[in-house]
Amino acid sequence: MKTRKVKLKKRSQQEEPVTRKGIVVFVLLLVLAVVGFIVGVRLGVARKDSKLVNSSDLTNKGLYYQLKMEKTEYDIGEPISVQLSVTNVTSSPIVLNFQKNLEFDLTVRKEVDLLFAQVPKTVWRLSEKQMVYKDSHVLRVDAGKTLTFKGTWDQTNRDDEAVKPGRYQIIGNLLADNRDESLQIKGQTNQ
Repeated sequence: MKTRKVKLKKRSQQEEPVTRKGIVVFVLLLVLAVVGFIVGVRLGVARKDSKLVNSSDLTNKGLYYQLKMEKTEYDIGEPISVQLSVTNVTSSPIVLNFQKNLEFDLTVRKEVDLLFAQVPKTVWRLSEKQMVYKDSHVLRVDAGKTLTFKGTWDQTNRDDEAVKPGRYQIIGNLLADNRDESLQIKGQTNQ
């Protein structure tokens, strides 16, 4: 086997001096990054002036979904009843497949202030308050018929402590494997 000798040349590592122009460019890029972050947060999360809404709906794959509560403002501690209705708007029956005994879930998120926007933080979930176990079953929704699922939030958090007044998002989820849908409404609790 023949070996070959390779001669490596050492490059001189000459550092470029930091110039005033370089510092100005760096500061401008840093300012642009901060402004971009703030604009992104402003556009990407809920705004403080977002509208309260007690009903939300959508139609998808032959089913009409509606999530609603009675009103948008509640007294602190007043139970908030939420209802998800699922209506078959086709002329044929639709089957919903469930893997657990829980067919519907509610998630409550408090809008927490971050800079000049509000970010949602989960404070309560219906599925954490109920016994959930494996129970494969189906529900049939005949043409023109409606299934109704109900849940009530007693304005407590995951530790069963009373929540503070503020704005809350309530997300209703149908937990069918073949029709997993989610709708959101927004309310406020007052003292």
